[in-house]
Amino acid sequence: MGWIETITVDADHPASLARFQAAALEGYSVRGYDEAEIARLAADGLTPETDPTVMIDGPGATLCLQKMPGKATGRNRWHVDLRGSSRQSEVEKLCRLGATVRRCERSETVGPRCSIRKETPSACSVKAPSDEPLHRAVDSSVELT
Repeated sequence: MGWIETITVDADHPASLARFQAAALEGYSVRGYDEAEIARLAADGLTPETDPTVMIDGPGATLCLQKMPGKATGRNRWHVDLRGSSRQSEVEKLCRLGATVRRCERSETVGPRCSIRKETPSACSVKAPSDEPLHRAVDSSVELT
C-alpha cells in the first residue's frame, strides 16, 4: 500500500508561502539550508529567499513549494484544510501571518468555514468545532472551514 510522501504545489514566491504554511501548521518548519546548499544556490545566482523549490517538513507529508516559469493561468485548485481548537483564533493567527479572509459561510457538509487566501493560486481551509458560531471575516487570505 502506498502513502503520500510529498505534496508539491506551484507558488509565485515559494519562500514566503513556505514560511506562511510552516507557521500555520503545527509541527512543520521550512527545511534548513546547509553551507553546500547555499553554495549551490549562489552558483545559480540564487539565495534561500529566491530558491525556486522550498521544502516544509513536519509530522505528515512533506510540502514542496516550487516556482514554475511564467505566470500562472487559471485557478490552481488546491487548498489545505486546517483544524484548530478555535476557528476564531486560527483566523486571527493566519491574518497576523499575512492572509486575507475571502468569505465565511456555513457549509452543509463541513459546518462553519472561512475561506482565506495567502497567495493567489493556493488557499487553506480551517475547520471549526461544530458548536462554534459562524465568525464574520476580517481581511486575510487563506481558506478556513
